Amino acid sequence: MRLTRQRIHQLPLKATIYLVRDGGASSLVVQVFPQGRKVYQVRVRIGDKIKTRTLGTVDQLTLTVARQQAQQQVTEWQQVNGDIHRSPTLAVFMAGEWKTHVYDHWKPSTQYTATHYMKNQLLPALGGYALVNLTYPVVNAWFETYSQTAKGGANRALDVLKTAFTLALRLGYCRHDPCRLIVRNPKKRFNRFLSDNELKTVGEVLHTLAESRPNYYQQANIVRMLLLTGCRVSEILTLQWSMIKPNTIDLPDSKTGARSVYLSEDAKSLLRCQPTVNEWVFPTLKTGKPYHNITGFWHKVRALANVPDMRVHDLRHTFASHAALQGNSVPMIAKMLGHAQLTMTLRYAHVHEHDIMMAAERIGTVYESILRTGKSSNKAVMIVPTQKRVSRILKPLKIRFTETEITALTPLSQGVSLEYWLLEHLKLAVILDKALDSRERLYRVRARHERYKQKHYGHDVVLMLTPEEYTYLNGAATHSQLWLSAWSRVKALDIVYGK
Repeated sequence: MRLTRQRIHQLPLKATIYLVRDGGASSLVVQVFPQGRKVYQVRVRIGDKIKTRTLGTVDQLTLTVARQQAQQQVTEWQQVNGDIHRSPTLAVFMAGEWKTHVYDHWKPSTQYTATHYMKNQLLPALGGYALVNLTYPVVNAWFETYSQTAKGGANRALDVLKTAFTLALRLGYCRHDPCRLIVRNPKKRFNRFLSDNELKTVGEVLHTLAESRPNYYQQANIVRMLLLTGCRVSEILTLQWSMIKPNTIDLPDSKTGARSVYLSEDAKSLLRCQPTVNEWVFPTLKTGKPYHNITGFWHKVRALANVPDMRVHDLRHTFASHAALQGNSVPMIAKMLGHAQLTMTLRYAHVHEHDIMMAAERIGTVYESILRTGKSSNKAVMIVPTQKRVSRILKPLKIRFTETEITALTPLSQGVSLEYWLLEHLKLAVILDKALDSRERLYRVRARHERYKQKHYGHDVVLMLTPEEYTYLNGAATHSQLWLSAWSRVKALDIVYGK
């Protein structure tokens, strides 16, 4: 029966719910309830399933609009069903088209990493799903489970999966990328590099170990070369004599492609002292082949040098950071490190937050002088803190430290009172925290709070805050889910440990 508005209103009420199909659009039915309510509904068989969807009451929609919406819904269901029938499983897709178009074009090291995550995570958990059925809830459940044991590994496995869906979207095997909505785990920020004193200690340890065992001599030179060139570990481990030129190392295939590493006189001297055994500059004594890694040796070095938190890759950070502290520009450092993008260099060329604060103070003092006199001064700026504070009710903030921590903090105040210096630093810390997203800020501050905990505290520093200062600082502490005193302690110790 072809429905009309009049016929719909004339449909009788019965003791049970019943359906009347529209002859003008076979997928559209009117559902009549015993209480008198009548609604339009799409009802059609797709494959081996009957799919339904309520569109609205007959009073809300006209019959023409209901027929149009029914047809649109059926078309959408049919498209999805067609995708399901021709969409391959993730395992089949990654072994076929993805391998040909993506995987085979990667470098061997990238292929090695991707293969690890495919075999151990992606294929066991998701390989049996058709691409069109890998929805956000399915992929996110896998990601959250994996993140409980390895946050960084989950991020890298997700990156591999994203490349698969990028290709699948282009080939029409699915209509959505479920990875796009997944929130990655925050990365740890390794703002660590060797200070001058630590470099001296590491040098002495390297000298001692190099003389103790023959195989340590070779690995000690690898560490020295990392410090002198800022190269990646793999670039030095696989260095060949054919790559050595009079003033450069010509790497044919680094992480960012072919590049030249410029050698200092110290680096040239070190290379001249290396015996030429075979094609490799730093071969192992047993096999004559390159070292796979120097992790064990570096762990011994950092233990003896009392820098237990330093990774081998932080030697690259050290090279970049000392270059930045000596006044070299970011583009220059990027050239030395072989970075294609300056944003990568900015992650390495970090300095202590204390240096940032003092630089900001110097700039502010210069600006104030210009605004007051209209002239710029080339003289060195001495920072003389303004001690005037508006007289009002002040709130005390007590921060607890150990005697060792106070001893480390006091020299950093550079002649001004420790209380004043701490307060100014805390204000700057609020600004630096706001530059991070909320999840990363929470992760970093909470992790350091646990790391800095002590059983006994022997010294309290009391800061007297105006209501505005207290509210300003307490807002940052609240975002980090810490009491203000605990948050302030974390930010103060970040200076000591160079975080």
